[in-house]
Amino acid sequence: MDHMVINPSWYVPRSIVVGEYLPLLRSNPYSVGHIDVVTASGQVVNRAHGFSQYSARSFPFNMRQRPGPKNALGSVKFMFPNRYNIYLHDTPTQHLFSQPVRTYSHGCIRLDDPHDFAYALLAKQVDNPESYFHGILNTRRETRVNLGAARARAPDLPHRLHAGEGAGELPSRRLQPGRGDLARAGQRGGGPAGRSKLSLRR
Repeated sequence: MDHMVINPSWYVPRSIVVGEYLPLLRSNPYSVGHIDVVTASGQVVNRAHGFSQYSARSFPFNMRQRPGPKNALGSVKFMFPNRYNIYLHDTPTQHLFSQPVRTYSHGCIRLDDPHDFAYALLAKQVDNPESYFHGILNTRRETRVNLGAARARAPDLPHRLHAGEGAGELPSRRLQPGRGDLARAGQRGGGPAGRSKLSLRR
């Protein structure tokens, strides 16, 4: 793990753009208004011209959600090199961690306690990690923070479906094969990752 992004933008995956949002945009160009339609260079597209002329194959634009409390990535994401573009992130829908059925998501990994995870990583390179983190968060500007002294090995992500929750009990979670789950999985062992609960969305 080599850096975190505080106040991240969400660059919507192409599969979601053309599979979920383009049909809505074709019917109403002002739908999905919380996400910008942008050119390859990042310029916001004027929706007045409409999108009905585009197919999934010909749609030339990207979509980007700006930082904010409703951003799909929440307040922070944690990046580590991998060929699948998988990363760890916050979520504005923390209440879903309490649901017994968690087939709500597309990919990547949601964290139940992302701020605690950030503090633990930053503690190795700043004196007051909580103050440092919130100082950047309160600017509401997208900010990359490199993890120098705090650089951590990328997490191992086996697709396990259960995690112990104390008292020797192993709870059962109903998952839907072939879909992303929102299963809370506490990592074992020491280190910063052991303090946060991961939600495997595969």
